[in-house]
Amino acid sequence: MYPNVVDTLNIRGNIGIDLHMNGNSVYCLKSADYDEFREKVRKSFPPSGCIGFPEIGELGGFDHAMYRFRMLPENRRYMNNKFSKFRIDDYIMNFGEAKFEPDKLLQTNPGTMLVHSKYYLITSEERMALSAKYSTRSYEKDLREAYRVEVGRFPSSGEEMFFSKLFKMRDDVGARAVWCTVRRILSASNSTSKMHPPLSDCHDADLVSLLSSTAEVTVMGLYMYYMQALPGPDADTFIEGIRKGTTSRKEIADLLCGHYLRPRDMLHNIGPCGLETRLQRNVLPETCQDWRYLSYGNILKAKCLTKSGKKRSAKLANALFCAQEIYNDNGYLRCGKMFRRNHRTLWGLMFSYFFPGFLKIYQPSPQSIDSPHVRGNYHVWEFPVLGLLHKAFPNTRMNGLVHISESEAISAAMVKVRNAEKDFTRQHFFPLNIWVTDLHASPMGCSISLFDTLQVQITAKIQFNNCIHYLDSSGQTSCANDRQLRVLQNNAWEGFGLDPCPNSLRKSFFEHYRSDLEFRQMDAVICSHPVANCELYLPFNKSIIVYATTRLEFGRLDTNIDWRRPFLKDGGIHRWVEWLRNLRAIASSRNNLIAANNAYDAKYMEYFTGLPVKYIPSWCGGTAQSLALPHLYAPRRPDILLTPYRTNLEFTREDVPVNGWPSQQGDTKLPLDHPLFDDLWKILETQQVPFTLRTMKGAFPKGYTSLDEVSQFPAAIFIPYQASTMSFFELYRLSIPLLVPSQTLLLSWISEHGLLWERVYGNPPRDSLLPPTDMPSPNSNKIEDIARWISLYDIYQTGVFPHLLEFDSWTDAVLIVRTVDLATVSFKMREHNIAEFARIGELWDGVLRRVRTGKEIGHYPNDIDVALRQSYGLGLLSQDTDKRCVAKRRKKQVDKVSDSEEVSYNPGSKCKKTSMDYSRPQLMKNVVLQGSYLRACKQPKFDPELNVLSCMIGKKELTLFNPYKCAEDINITPDGELSC
Repeated sequence: MYPNVVDTLNIRGNIGIDLHMNGNSVYCLKSADYDEFREKVRKSFPPSGCIGFPEIGELGGFDHAMYRFRMLPENRRYMNNKFSKFRIDDYIMNFGEAKFEPDKLLQTNPGTMLVHSKYYLITSEERMALSAKYSTRSYEKDLREAYRVEVGRFPSSGEEMFFSKLFKMRDDVGARAVWCTVRRILSASNSTSKMHPPLSDCHDADLVSLLSSTAEVTVMGLYMYYMQALPGPDADTFIEGIRKGTTSRKEIADLLCGHYLRPRDMLHNIGPCGLETRLQRNVLPETCQDWRYLSYGNILKAKCLTKSGKKRSAKLANALFCAQEIYNDNGYLRCGKMFRRNHRTLWGLMFSYFFPGFLKIYQPSPQSIDSPHVRGNYHVWEFPVLGLLHKAFPNTRMNGLVHISESEAISAAMVKVRNAEKDFTRQHFFPLNIWVTDLHASPMGCSISLFDTLQVQITAKIQFNNCIHYLDSSGQTSCANDRQLRVLQNNAWEGFGLDPCPNSLRKSFFEHYRSDLEFRQMDAVICSHPVANCELYLPFNKSIIVYATTRLEFGRLDTNIDWRRPFLKDGGIHRWVEWLRNLRAIASSRNNLIAANNAYDAKYMEYFTGLPVKYIPSWCGGTAQSLALPHLYAPRRPDILLTPYRTNLEFTREDVPVNGWPSQQGDTKLPLDHPLFDDLWKILETQQVPFTLRTMKGAFPKGYTSLDEVSQFPAAIFIPYQASTMSFFELYRLSIPLLVPSQTLLLSWISEHGLLWERVYGNPPRDSLLPPTDMPSPNSNKIEDIARWISLYDIYQTGVFPHLLEFDSWTDAVLIVRTVDLATVSFKMREHNIAEFARIGELWDGVLRRVRTGKEIGHYPNDIDVALRQSYGLGLLSQDTDKRCVAKRRKKQVDKVSDSEEVSYNPGSKCKKTSMDYSRPQLMKNVVLQGSYLRACKQPKFDPELNVLSCMIGKKELTLFNPYKCAEDINITPDGELSC
């Protein structure tokens, strides 16, 4: 099948995804079952050009017919137990019309014998078009960075789509080509750009030559600069005028400045036509003085001279909508031309109706200060947006771009990164293949860019809803349902402990993957979330990297987690002891590694196991190419952001049990109403300083498309709910200044308000055979014991995360944002992050050298107990004692006897012939009607018109769009959301 192409299809009214297998395959023609299958396909989709129904159109080949037959709902019963007969392996690879390199293919897929491809039989022009069509690379991050510096904003969705198609017209388009393309389009229009790097450095690096004409490039640059969008059909006259020389760039610019200004531009007031730009350039009438801009009301005020020489208080309503010059008309402020606010359109009417106070978002009235997600002091400033920023952060430079050349340290760090990248490529010609099946996407997903530099290919199959935000090294989705992960399933949190039958699941996992061709190509396995699931890979002859990102007992003896307690039989102590034994067995091999991404969990693992644990911080940043781009500190929103997204401040001390986590069900409080902020609100009431706090939910009520959008804020306050979180790494790599509570302040909050209850997953016993230690248990709730461990939290690792702004009180926090140059802090964080990219890369490279030298081709015995004994000297797997496991074993024995009576073999064929007993009912689980979410969710409803599933937990309504897309189950996440 095409590994990188999907088509939407309509199979008799059922919308789905086309993942058909190409007809160039190997068939077992002597199989009676296959004869029967083909006969049924012929009846459903007759040959000779007739495909059965008209919706499919040209997709009428026999391979499409077989696929559509398999997917028809009425054939589900017949296809039960037959899907496994249609499999994809490396013996025959299908590239269709997509590009492939034979030598590289043989290196990565030595088992391939046949290749189906038209690529080398077509013209170079056709190859270019097909490479664009089948490319899987994403240019979003590079494009957003280029736009942020060159245009001062992020690209629109239309611009992202356009440039993505443009960049895919060439192979291996890097960050420099993306940057140069955007800059050259702007320079063609004579728009004011930051011009970095110099235009001469972009010779042959941009893709502007692929556009139809220089006139189109010119008009495109004008639209991007003045309209913050790409041109539409109405720009044809401009393009023709530029081509014929009858229209100048200035004339087009003047016309575009009079166009309708979109609400986004009203809010941010950006662009060369905006009021803010003219205020900065002082192009206001000289006969007026004492200019003041009132954001609340969108009014510009001044003292203007009349013709008689008297001063008059003048004001201009709807100032942000003024498109051309503002002039003094005998003591009255007038606007030469207003932006067109086209409220006559349906969109305009809807916008004006639902958002009548849109411009109040940044400057609310006193009555709206106590918003649920925004609190603090607001004042009226003489300038919009930038004026607010200058007043709220008076010592911070808001001049935007910081060039690499301004810092020798950054230049030296980038040289080190580039040299390290070359060394990795030169030393490791063949990539190292690593397999990941975590139940959370962030631990590996946010470091893919670093592993790519190390010549490491990550194959990720993640069973968690955030998998949609991460691609693995191949550019494919990391979601397990799409990547065909077998046996291991999250299944309403059962996967975290391999429940309810862990040993049976381990056996099934071994039986499936010991013969899986994709898995056999892997050199190593990384386990992070939870690390205990590394037990699945003990019988395989592969290096195991235990890379902890949270507590060691997660999934085994995590009694504090309310949603894990139903799975803990006998308290889970036996599973904990077994896991420690297996972990020591893993550590005994020099080809394996025990590591953690944070100092706390490294020390935590050493405390409970006595094993040495390597501390390798997560990267969670950009690529080496993106680090080479100029750093931009240009906030556009005047609030302080409260992070991370999940703070656990919805719960007060009264909500948290002594030994456990609070219930996620029922009513919760608003984070900004938490008592720890009481002192802050008192300070702001008395001092009247501009300090506004906004939660992530308040900043991004509909979520964000990229975490880069956090850079719109000048700074963030990070209040940890854990010793270490992936969100902290992501925020720090953005180089956004972070205010963090000091150890003394955080300990007082823990003592008074019960913060950081999520750091304790359980209270597992320490091995009595380990030497005594003076360190108390890390899971103790005594404040003096917590104080012994708190220095290991991420926010206090000053060597790894320098330049954090610690505050000892809320008074101190307010003082910091008003006296510190946040731009300098951001610049220093960027400098450190560049150096960290090289340092963390070297740490991983040193570790992975052992894996490279010790890797072997996987040869596994047929029996898991034999494999465990040969690999690590471990004993036999015991039988699971859970009642459900016993019932499954009995059913399996009965099925085995009945199957043996029905199986016969076709002489001369390797295919097994099985006859299906149609009298026995074949059941399929309906995930909407029978999903595990029903255990906790009440009043479930499915709206077929809206295609939305909803249910209630307490007073909270949960919704899931298109629920029938879920392949295995519908469950409830720890954040209280419905998820596949």
